[in-house]
Amino acid sequence: MSSAVLIYKARGYNKRTDGNRTVKNMAHVEYIATRPGAWKEPEQESALFGSFNQQFLNVISVEDGMKTIAEVTDKYKTTYRDVISFTSEQAAHLGLNTLGDWKKYVKEQVLVIAKERGIKYENLEWEAAIHNKKGQPHAHIVMWDKSNAIQPNSFDTKLYKQTRRKLIQKTYKPEFQEFFKTQNEAKNVLRADSRAILKEFEEYLASQRINTCDVNDYLDGTVQFDVSGLSSFDILNTPNAEDILVEYLRVRMVVMKHKGRLAYRCLAPERKVMVDNFVKLLLNSNDKLKALADNFVSAHIEVFKFYSAKDNELKYEAGKYSKIAVKMIANALLQSMKDYQFEDCLQDGEAGQRQAEYIAGGILAAFANLARLIRQSSARAAEYNALSKSGDLSKEAIKELIKQRKDRGLEI
Repeated sequence: MSSAVLIYKARGYNKRTDGNRTVKNMAHVEYIATRPGAWKEPEQESALFGSFNQQFLNVISVEDGMKTIAEVTDKYKTTYRDVISFTSEQAAHLGLNTLGDWKKYVKEQVLVIAKERGIKYENLEWEAAIHNKKGQPHAHIVMWDKSNAIQPNSFDTKLYKQTRRKLIQKTYKPEFQEFFKTQNEAKNVLRADSRAILKEFEEYLASQRINTCDVNDYLDGTVQFDVSGLSSFDILNTPNAEDILVEYLRVRMVVMKHKGRLAYRCLAPERKVMVDNFVKLLLNSNDKLKALADNFVSAHIEVFKFYSAKDNELKYEAGKYSKIAVKMIANALLQSMKDYQFEDCLQDGEAGQRQAEYIAGGILAAFANLARLIRQSSARAAEYNALSKSGDLSKEAIKELIKQRKDRGLEI
Protein backbone atom coordinates (compact mmCIF):
# COMPACT_ATOMS: atom_id res chain seq x y z
CA MET A 1 0.00 0.00 0.00
CA SER A 2 1.10 3.58 -0.52
CA SER A 3 -0.19 7.13 -0.55
CA ALA A 4 -2.01 6.22 -3.80
CA VAL A 5 -4.66 4.34 -1.80
CA LEU A 6 -6.37 7.70 -1.28
CA ILE A 7 -5.36 11.15 -2.52
CA TYR A 8 -6.87 14.00 -0.52
CA LYS A 9 -6.72 17.76 -1.09
CA ALA A 10 -8.35 20.55 0.91
CA ARG A 11 -8.62 24.35 0.69
CA GLY A 12 -10.52 27.02 2.58
CA TYR A 13 -11.73 30.44 1.36
CA ASN A 14 -13.43 33.51 2.84
CA LYS A 15 -14.67 36.70 1.18
CA ARG A 16 -13.02 38.84 3.84
CA THR A 17 -9.65 38.01 2.31
CA ASP A 18 -10.81 37.83 -1.33
CA GLY A 19 -13.33 40.35 -2.66
CA ASN A 20 -13.98 38.24 -5.79
CA ARG A 21 -14.69 35.07 -3.81
CA THR A 22 -18.43 34.99 -4.66
CA VAL A 23 -17.78 34.93 -8.39
CA LYS A 24 -14.99 32.36 -8.00
CA ASN A 25 -17.13 30.04 -5.85
CA MET A 26 -20.03 30.22 -8.31
CA ALA A 27 -17.67 29.41 -11.18
CA HIS A 28 -16.24 26.47 -9.27
CA VAL A 29 -19.69 24.98 -8.57
CA GLU A 30 -20.66 25.38 -12.21
CA TYR A 31 -17.40 23.74 -13.26
CA ILE A 32 -17.74 20.63 -11.09
CA ALA A 33 -21.41 20.26 -12.11
CA THR A 34 -21.05 20.53 -15.87
CA ARG A 35 -17.48 19.88 -17.02
CA PRO A 36 -16.84 16.94 -19.38
CA GLY A 37 -16.57 13.78 -17.32
CA ALA A 38 -18.91 15.02 -14.57
CA TRP A 39 -20.89 11.89 -13.70
CA LYS A 40 -24.65 12.29 -13.94
CA GLU A 41 -27.63 10.24 -14.97
CA PRO A 42 -28.47 10.53 -18.71
CA GLU A 43 -31.69 12.47 -18.11
CA GLN A 44 -30.08 14.96 -15.73
CA GLU A 45 -28.44 18.29 -16.58
CA SER A 46 -26.43 18.58 -13.38
CA ALA A 47 -23.97 16.28 -11.64
CA LEU A 48 -24.48 18.10 -8.32
CA PHE A 49 -25.88 16.41 -5.21
CA GLY A 50 -25.60 17.31 -1.55
CA SER A 51 -27.33 18.26 1.66
CA PHE A 52 -29.05 21.53 2.70
CA ASN A 53 -30.85 21.90 6.05
CA GLN A 54 -30.04 18.26 6.95
CA GLN A 55 -31.93 17.03 3.88
CA PHE A 56 -30.05 14.95 1.31
CA LEU A 57 -30.70 15.95 -2.30
CA ASN A 58 -29.89 13.32 -4.91
CA VAL A 59 -29.74 16.01 -7.59
CA ILE A 60 -29.14 19.76 -7.26
CA SER A 61 -29.62 21.96 -10.31
CA VAL A 62 -26.71 24.07 -11.48
CA GLU A 63 -28.72 27.24 -10.83
CA ASP A 64 -29.62 26.24 -7.26
CA GLY A 65 -26.08 25.15 -6.55
CA MET A 66 -24.60 28.43 -7.75
CA LYS A 67 -27.26 30.51 -5.99
CA THR A 68 -26.70 28.75 -2.67
CA ILE A 69 -22.92 29.06 -2.73
CA ALA A 70 -23.26 32.78 -3.63
CA GLU A 71 -25.54 33.41 -0.62
CA VAL A 72 -23.19 31.53 1.69
CA THR A 73 -20.11 33.37 0.42
CA ASP A 74 -21.78 36.81 0.69
CA LYS A 75 -22.48 36.10 4.36
CA TYR A 76 -18.70 35.81 4.86
CA LYS A 77 -18.88 32.14 5.75
CA THR A 78 -15.77 30.11 5.09
CA THR A 79 -16.25 27.64 2.24
CA TYR A 80 -14.10 24.55 1.94
CA ARG A 81 -13.15 22.65 -1.18
CA ASP A 82 -12.18 19.00 -0.75
CA VAL A 83 -11.13 16.42 -3.33
CA ILE A 84 -10.96 12.66 -2.73
CA SER A 85 -9.32 10.67 -5.51
CA PHE A 86 -8.36 7.06 -6.26
CA THR A 87 -6.73 5.08 -9.01
CA SER A 88 -9.18 3.11 -11.12
CA GLU A 89 -7.90 -0.11 -9.52
CA GLN A 90 -8.45 1.17 -5.99
CA ALA A 91 -11.92 2.46 -6.85
CA ALA A 92 -12.84 -0.98 -8.20
CA HIS A 93 -11.37 -2.64 -5.09
CA LEU A 94 -13.58 -0.42 -2.92
CA GLY A 95 -16.69 -1.21 -4.94
CA LEU A 96 -17.02 2.31 -6.36
CA ASN A 97 -18.38 1.15 -9.68
CA THR A 98 -21.56 3.20 -10.12
CA LEU A 99 -22.64 6.77 -9.47
CA GLY A 100 -24.83 5.47 -6.64
CA ASP A 101 -21.77 3.83 -5.04
CA TRP A 102 -19.88 7.11 -5.16
CA LYS A 103 -22.76 9.15 -3.72
CA LYS A 104 -23.08 6.77 -0.79
CA TYR A 105 -19.34 6.94 -0.21
CA VAL A 106 -19.28 10.77 -0.28
CA LYS A 107 -22.20 11.00 2.16
CA GLU A 108 -20.13 8.98 4.67
CA GLN A 109 -16.87 10.84 4.14
CA VAL A 110 -18.26 14.39 4.47
CA LEU A 111 -19.18 13.48 8.04
CA VAL A 112 -15.58 12.45 8.73
CA ILE A 113 -14.20 15.68 7.26
CA ALA A 114 -16.74 17.87 9.07
CA LYS A 115 -16.01 16.23 12.41
CA GLU A 116 -12.28 16.89 12.06
CA ARG A 117 -13.06 20.56 11.31
CA GLY A 118 -15.36 20.87 14.28
CA ILE A 119 -18.52 21.35 12.21
CA LYS A 120 -21.57 19.91 13.95
CA TYR A 121 -23.90 17.70 11.94
CA GLU A 122 -26.88 20.03 12.34
CA ASN A 123 -24.80 22.92 10.93
CA LEU A 124 -23.23 21.02 8.05
CA GLU A 125 -24.18 21.84 4.45
CA TRP A 126 -22.45 20.68 1.30
CA GLU A 127 -22.72 20.01 -2.41
CA ALA A 128 -20.59 17.67 -4.48
CA ALA A 129 -20.02 16.10 -7.88
CA ILE A 130 -18.22 12.98 -9.12
CA HIS A 131 -15.81 13.18 -12.04
CA ASN A 132 -15.34 9.83 -13.74
CA LYS A 133 -11.89 10.66 -15.06
CA LYS A 134 -10.08 7.79 -16.75
CA GLY A 135 -7.44 6.38 -14.40
CA GLN A 136 -8.33 8.82 -11.61
CA PRO A 137 -12.01 8.92 -10.59
CA HIS A 138 -12.57 11.55 -7.90
CA ALA A 139 -15.12 13.51 -5.89
CA HIS A 140 -15.29 17.30 -5.57
CA ILE A 141 -16.92 18.51 -2.34
CA VAL A 142 -17.84 22.08 -1.33
CA MET A 143 -18.64 22.35 2.40
CA TRP A 144 -19.53 25.06 4.94
CA ASP A 145 -20.82 25.58 8.48
CA LYS A 146 -24.10 27.49 8.25
CA SER A 147 -23.97 28.58 11.92
CA ASN A 148 -20.75 30.61 11.86
CA ALA A 149 -20.06 33.79 9.94
CA ILE A 150 -16.30 33.33 10.06
CA GLN A 151 -14.08 30.24 10.31
CA PRO A 152 -10.36 29.79 9.73
CA ASN A 153 -9.63 29.32 6.04
CA SER A 154 -6.10 28.04 6.53
CA PHE A 155 -5.15 24.46 7.31
CA ASP A 156 -2.29 23.52 9.54
CA THR A 157 -0.37 20.41 8.51
CA LYS A 158 -1.47 18.44 11.56
CA LEU A 159 -5.19 18.91 10.83
CA TYR A 160 -4.76 18.03 7.16
CA LYS A 161 -2.81 14.84 7.91
CA GLN A 162 -5.23 13.82 10.65
CA THR A 163 -8.21 14.26 8.31
CA ARG A 164 -6.55 12.22 5.61
CA ARG A 165 -5.77 9.44 8.11
CA LYS A 166 -9.38 9.35 9.25
CA LEU A 167 -10.60 9.17 5.65
CA ILE A 168 -8.25 6.28 4.91
CA GLN A 169 -9.28 4.41 8.05
CA LYS A 170 -12.96 4.86 7.23
CA THR A 171 -12.47 3.90 3.57
CA TYR A 172 -10.42 0.78 4.30
CA LYS A 173 -12.17 -0.24 7.51
CA PRO A 174 -12.04 -4.05 6.97
CA GLU A 175 -8.32 -3.95 6.19
CA PHE A 176 -7.62 -1.79 9.23
CA GLN A 177 -9.57 -4.10 11.52
CA GLU A 178 -7.36 -6.99 10.42
CA PHE A 179 -4.17 -4.94 10.74
CA PHE A 180 -5.10 -3.68 14.20
CA LYS A 181 -5.78 -7.28 15.26
CA THR A 182 -2.30 -8.26 14.05
CA GLN A 183 -0.79 -5.26 15.85
CA ASN A 184 -2.40 -6.24 19.15
CA GLU A 185 -1.29 -9.85 18.77
CA ALA A 186 2.31 -8.79 18.12
CA LYS A 187 2.23 -6.39 21.08
CA ASN A 188 0.73 -8.96 23.45
CA VAL A 189 3.19 -11.67 22.43
CA LEU A 190 6.19 -9.34 22.85
CA ARG A 191 5.00 -8.10 26.23
CA ALA A 192 4.02 -11.51 27.61
CA ASP A 193 7.04 -13.43 26.34
CA SER A 194 9.62 -10.84 27.42
CA ARG A 195 8.04 -10.68 30.88
CA ALA A 196 8.04 -14.45 31.22
CA ILE A 197 11.65 -14.75 30.03
CA LEU A 198 13.04 -12.06 32.32
CA LYS A 199 10.92 -13.04 35.31
CA GLU A 200 12.16 -16.63 35.15
CA PHE A 201 15.72 -15.34 34.82
CA GLU A 202 15.42 -13.25 37.98
CA GLU A 203 13.75 -16.09 39.88
CA TYR A 204 16.67 -18.35 39.09
CA LEU A 205 19.16 -15.72 40.22
CA ALA A 206 17.21 -15.43 43.46
CA SER A 207 17.67 -19.12 44.16
CA GLN A 208 21.46 -18.64 43.93
CA ARG A 209 21.49 -16.06 46.77
CA ILE A 210 23.52 -13.53 44.76
CA ASN A 211 24.88 -10.69 46.92
CA THR A 212 25.88 -7.11 46.19
CA CYS A 213 29.37 -7.44 47.66
CA ASP A 214 30.47 -10.13 45.27
CA VAL A 215 28.78 -8.50 42.27
CA ASN A 216 30.54 -5.20 42.98
CA ASP A 217 33.87 -7.00 43.32
CA TYR A 218 33.26 -8.73 39.99
CA LEU A 219 32.39 -5.47 38.26
CA ASP A 220 35.50 -3.82 39.76
CA GLY A 221 37.68 -6.70 38.58
CA THR A 222 38.58 -7.76 42.13
CA VAL A 223 37.12 -11.23 41.70
CA GLN A 224 36.57 -13.36 38.62
CA PHE A 225 33.65 -15.54 37.58
CA ASP A 226 34.21 -18.57 35.43
CA VAL A 227 32.46 -17.40 32.24
CA SER A 228 34.17 -19.79 29.85
CA GLY A 229 30.91 -21.60 29.19
CA LEU A 230 28.73 -18.56 28.52
CA SER A 231 28.94 -18.68 24.73
CA SER A 232 27.72 -22.28 24.68
CA PHE A 233 24.22 -21.11 25.56
CA ASP A 234 21.82 -20.20 22.78
CA ILE A 235 21.02 -16.75 24.15
CA LEU A 236 24.68 -15.86 24.55
CA ASN A 237 26.15 -17.57 21.51
CA THR A 238 28.12 -14.46 20.72
CA PRO A 239 31.70 -13.21 21.24
CA ASN A 240 30.45 -10.48 23.63
CA ALA A 241 28.77 -12.93 26.04
CA GLU A 242 30.63 -11.65 29.09
CA ASP A 243 29.92 -8.06 28.06
CA ILE A 244 26.21 -8.85 28.29
CA LEU A 245 26.65 -10.37 31.73
CA VAL A 246 28.69 -7.40 32.95
CA GLU A 247 26.21 -4.88 31.56
CA TYR A 248 23.23 -6.70 33.07
CA LEU A 249 24.78 -6.70 36.55
CA ARG A 250 25.94 -3.09 36.21
CA VAL A 251 22.48 -1.89 35.13
CA ARG A 252 20.81 -3.86 37.87
CA MET A 253 23.00 -2.43 40.61
CA VAL A 254 22.28 1.13 39.44
CA VAL A 255 18.58 0.75 38.69
CA MET A 256 17.81 -0.86 42.02
CA LYS A 257 18.91 2.35 43.75
CA HIS A 258 15.83 4.03 42.28
CA LYS A 259 13.41 5.40 44.86
CA GLY A 260 9.71 5.15 44.21
CA ARG A 261 7.84 3.15 41.60
CA LEU A 262 10.20 1.05 39.52
CA ALA A 263 8.84 1.71 36.02
CA TYR A 264 10.58 2.91 32.89
CA ARG A 265 8.79 6.26 32.75
CA CYS A 266 9.73 6.96 36.38
CA LEU A 267 13.47 6.44 35.92
CA ALA A 268 15.92 9.31 35.80
CA PRO A 269 17.10 10.06 32.22
CA GLU A 270 20.58 8.63 32.75
CA ARG A 271 19.11 5.37 34.07
CA LYS A 272 16.75 5.15 31.12
CA VAL A 273 19.77 5.38 28.84
CA MET A 274 21.46 2.54 30.72
CA VAL A 275 18.40 0.31 30.48
CA ASP A 276 17.88 1.16 26.79
CA ASN A 277 21.47 0.31 25.96
CA PHE A 278 21.26 -3.04 27.71
CA VAL A 279 18.02 -4.01 25.98
CA LYS A 280 19.54 -3.07 22.61
CA LEU A 281 22.64 -5.12 23.46
CA LEU A 282 20.44 -8.09 24.30
CA LEU A 283 18.38 -7.66 21.11
CA ASN A 284 21.52 -7.51 18.98
CA SER A 285 22.78 -10.71 20.58
CA ASN A 286 19.55 -12.72 20.64
CA ASP A 287 17.90 -13.54 17.33
CA LYS A 288 14.75 -14.94 18.93
CA LEU A 289 14.03 -11.92 21.10
CA LYS A 290 14.91 -9.65 18.20
CA ALA A 291 12.41 -11.52 16.01
CA LEU A 292 9.63 -10.77 18.51
CA ALA A 293 10.52 -7.06 18.48
CA ASP A 294 10.83 -6.99 14.68
CA ASN A 295 7.42 -8.62 14.34
CA PHE A 296 5.96 -5.89 16.56
CA VAL A 297 7.54 -3.14 14.44
CA SER A 298 6.53 -4.76 11.13
CA ALA A 299 2.89 -5.01 12.20
CA HIS A 300 2.78 -1.24 12.70
CA ILE A 301 4.68 -0.46 9.51
CA GLU A 302 2.17 -2.44 7.44
CA VAL A 303 -0.55 -0.12 8.73
CA PHE A 304 1.53 3.01 8.16
CA LYS A 305 2.04 2.05 4.50
CA PHE A 306 -1.60 2.98 3.99
CA TYR A 307 -0.65 6.56 4.84
CA SER A 308 2.69 6.89 3.09
CA ALA A 309 5.23 4.96 1.02
CA LYS A 310 8.00 7.57 1.39
CA ASP A 311 11.24 5.95 2.50
CA ASN A 312 12.09 8.67 5.01
CA GLU A 313 8.66 8.49 6.65
CA LEU A 314 8.71 4.69 6.78
CA LYS A 315 12.18 4.83 8.32
CA TYR A 316 10.97 7.33 10.91
CA GLU A 317 7.98 5.16 11.87
CA ALA A 318 10.16 2.05 12.10
CA GLY A 319 12.50 3.91 14.44
CA LYS A 320 9.60 5.14 16.56
CA TYR A 321 8.12 1.68 17.08
CA SER A 322 11.56 0.14 17.62
CA LYS A 323 11.91 2.51 20.58
CA ILE A 324 8.49 1.42 21.84
CA ALA A 325 9.57 -2.23 21.60
CA VAL A 326 12.71 -1.45 23.60
CA LYS A 327 10.58 0.32 26.20
CA MET A 328 8.24 -2.67 26.50
CA ILE A 329 11.17 -5.06 27.06
CA ALA A 330 12.70 -2.56 29.50
CA ASN A 331 9.51 -2.52 31.56
CA ALA A 332 9.52 -6.31 31.58
CA LEU A 333 13.12 -6.18 32.81
CA LEU A 334 12.29 -3.72 35.59
CA GLN A 335 9.21 -5.71 36.60
CA SER A 336 11.34 -8.80 37.11
CA MET A 337 14.10 -6.88 38.92
CA LYS A 338 11.83 -5.38 41.56
CA ASP A 339 10.57 -8.81 42.60
CA TYR A 340 14.01 -9.74 43.89
CA GLN A 341 16.75 -7.92 45.82
CA PHE A 342 20.39 -9.03 45.95
CA GLU A 343 21.58 -9.77 49.48
CA ASP A 344 23.89 -7.13 50.89
CA CYS A 345 26.90 -9.33 51.61
CA LEU A 346 28.18 -12.86 52.03
CA GLN A 347 27.31 -14.97 55.01
CA ASP A 348 30.06 -16.05 57.41
CA GLY A 349 31.78 -19.43 57.60
CA GLU A 350 30.92 -22.45 55.52
CA ALA A 351 27.53 -20.96 54.50
CA GLY A 352 29.31 -17.95 53.05
CA GLN A 353 31.76 -20.17 51.18
CA ARG A 354 28.93 -22.22 49.67
CA GLN A 355 27.10 -19.03 48.76
CA ALA A 356 30.16 -17.66 46.94
CA GLU A 357 30.52 -20.91 44.99
CA TYR A 358 26.93 -20.57 43.77
CA ILE A 359 27.49 -17.26 42.03
CA ALA A 360 29.39 -18.22 38.87
CA GLY A 361 27.54 -21.47 38.26
CA GLY A 362 24.21 -19.91 39.18
CA ILE A 363 24.49 -17.10 36.65
CA LEU A 364 25.60 -19.50 33.92
CA ALA A 365 22.67 -21.78 34.66
CA ALA A 366 20.35 -18.80 34.69
CA PHE A 367 21.35 -17.88 31.15
CA ALA A 368 20.82 -21.49 30.07
CA ASN A 369 17.34 -21.36 31.59
CA LEU A 370 16.67 -18.06 29.83
CA ALA A 371 17.67 -19.61 26.49
CA ARG A 372 15.24 -22.47 27.06
CA LEU A 373 12.41 -20.09 27.88
CA ILE A 374 13.01 -18.04 24.73
CA ARG A 375 12.91 -21.18 22.58
CA GLN A 376 9.62 -22.25 24.19
CA SER A 377 8.11 -18.76 23.99
CA SER A 378 9.02 -18.31 20.34
CA ALA A 379 7.59 -21.72 19.48
CA ARG A 380 4.32 -20.88 21.26
CA ALA A 381 4.12 -17.50 19.54
CA ALA A 382 4.73 -19.09 16.14
CA GLU A 383 2.13 -21.76 16.84
CA TYR A 384 -0.49 -19.21 17.86
CA ASN A 385 0.22 -16.81 14.98
CA ALA A 386 0.13 -19.63 12.40
CA LEU A 387 -3.21 -20.88 13.68
CA SER A 388 -4.65 -17.38 13.88
CA LYS A 389 -3.70 -16.51 10.31
CA SER A 390 -4.97 -19.84 8.97
CA GLY A 391 -8.53 -18.95 10.01
CA ASP A 392 -8.96 -22.45 11.46
CA LEU A 393 -9.41 -21.31 15.06
CA SER A 394 -12.97 -21.36 16.31
CA LYS A 395 -13.94 -19.34 19.40
CA GLU A 396 -13.81 -22.50 21.51
CA ALA A 397 -10.40 -23.43 20.08
CA ILE A 398 -9.05 -19.97 20.91
CA LYS A 399 -10.35 -20.26 24.48
CA GLU A 400 -8.69 -23.67 24.84
CA LEU A 401 -5.40 -22.35 23.43
CA ILE A 402 -5.47 -19.42 25.87
CA LYS A 403 -6.15 -21.84 28.73
CA GLN A 404 -3.25 -24.07 27.70
CA ARG A 405 -0.85 -21.14 27.49
CA LYS A 406 -1.94 -19.82 30.88
CA ASP A 407 -1.40 -23.29 32.35
CA ARG A 408 2.16 -23.12 31.01
CA GLY A 409 2.68 -19.73 32.63
CA LEU A 410 2.25 -17.52 29.57
CA GLU A 411 -0.86 -15.56 28.61
CA ILE A 412 -1.71 -14.80 24.99
